[in-house]
Amino acid sequence: MSFETFFLGREKIKNPFVEKIISASKKIGDKGAGSISMRYGSRIIITSKNASLSSLTENDFVEVV
Repeated sequence: MSFETFFLGREKIKNPFVEKIISASKKIGDKGAGSISMRYGSRIIITSKNASLSSLTENDFVEVV
C-alpha cells in the first residue's frame, strides 16, 4: 500500500496533548521505545523519525490531518 503525502504547512502543532506526550516520553525514553503516536478525533500526532524520546520538543512532532 502506498500513500501520497501533502504538506499543508510547517508551523508548530498547537495541540494540548503534545506537552503531555513530551512528559510521558521522558519516563519511557530510556527504555528503548521507538516512537509515539496518538489519535484524537480524525487527526494523529506522531513523533518524527529518529527523535530521542527522552528529549522530545514540540519540533519533534508531525500532525496527520
